[in-house]
Amino acid sequence: MRVVAWMVAFVLLAVAPGPALAASYTSSAHGDSSYGVSRSSMSGYSTGNCAHCHEIHASVGGVTSTPYPYALFYSNYVSQTDMVCLQCHDNTTTVSSRAITNRSYSYRAGGWTGDTISSVKSSFDTSVQKSAHNLSDILSFIQTQSWGFNSSSTPCIACHNPHYAQGDPFNAPNSPKTSSTRGWLLTRPSKHGSTNPSDFLWGDESGEKMSDYVGSLTYQAPYRYGSTSTYEPDGSSSTTTNGSNLADMNTFCLDCHSSDMSSYGLNNTPIDWSTSGDKHGLAGADGGIDIKAPYSGSNYGAYVLACTDCHEPHGSPNIMLIRQEVNGDYLKDSSGNLVHITNYGSSTNVSNQLGYLCRRCHIDDADYYGNPSYQNRWEYVHHYAPDHPYTRRQCGACHYSWPINCTDCHYHGAVDPKGTGRKTF
Repeated sequence: MRVVAWMVAFVLLAVAPGPALAASYTSSAHGDSSYGVSRSSMSGYSTGNCAHCHEIHASVGGVTSTPYPYALFYSNYVSQTDMVCLQCHDNTTTVSSRAITNRSYSYRAGGWTGDTISSVKSSFDTSVQKSAHNLSDILSFIQTQSWGFNSSSTPCIACHNPHYAQGDPFNAPNSPKTSSTRGWLLTRPSKHGSTNPSDFLWGDESGEKMSDYVGSLTYQAPYRYGSTSTYEPDGSSSTTTNGSNLADMNTFCLDCHSSDMSSYGLNNTPIDWSTSGDKHGLAGADGGIDIKAPYSGSNYGAYVLACTDCHEPHGSPNIMLIRQEVNGDYLKDSSGNLVHITNYGSSTNVSNQLGYLCRRCHIDDADYYGNPSYQNRWEYVHHYAPDHPYTRRQCGACHYSWPINCTDCHYHGAVDPKGTGRKTF
């Protein structure tokens, strides 16, 4: 009876006029009456009806045993590719009445239509992707916080409140988002369970934007794919490049990633994005910044990046959730072939693959010398730039291998191990 009573209250609350909660649900991706939730087995129920996810009598859609938590029609979490949310968010019509397509951030914000990720399920599938947020670890972590999660929570609700999350882009899953199809889909983990309407979504109001976060510093939106006149996240022109149209991704991500997560297999944590931390964050650069447009040396020491400028939120064919498209182009070699960053490099497996990411914003030898064959070589910035850190007569201090592993020196929290004292990330 308790489950039934809870569901009746929930349905009345969701359809009653007036309260902010009602307006939020009906304008959400699940509650929209045109393209909201619609499970194939639930004939007779309108699109967006709560019963498509919550089985009032635990039998409507075929579940005949003990109800799942919150009267959901499927288990909250089974594995990385098997849980209630992924029953629909898999780009098929097996459970949903239509294929639900969810593209990568490189596609939605970067405008790179060459990306092949088409569903949340495939994003998390580590048999397909090189890296992905580990849903089991997320579930374990949020249960240790005083944020209102419990053992019956689904890992997806750590970042998305299903009753308020909007489509982004709005009702246009197979097109990059635009200023007119923007939606807001995030809820800060630390605000889970809040009854304050301003906490239902993150990024949708003042105080939650990248432009608000930086203060006296500068957020510069990267280029969209193939363009030098349109910018992430929604293809805006040069009049909107300060992050006023982008959620404060740093505050959002650091709800979790400011904690030490080494027990979850994540190195170089916690991440310090403050004025005393990484210089890609609020800390000023402590040397010259040899950078490409739209970034400018005139803003030396003043830039702050958003986490999503480099990282995918769900999964990627690259390590560390690194995006395949960054600042106007995909990661590619001198022949134009897409490059996948598959390892960090080690003493037995030397690799500078990470440089293909760095060169999307920083000047490498190919840019400086005008020779494409020098792509992902870094002699100029290390030895010839006006503020070069190393003299050219101490080769043996670094060149014990070739190429040098980028991650020998460059990672979150890194300081130059060769004694210059510089922060190297």
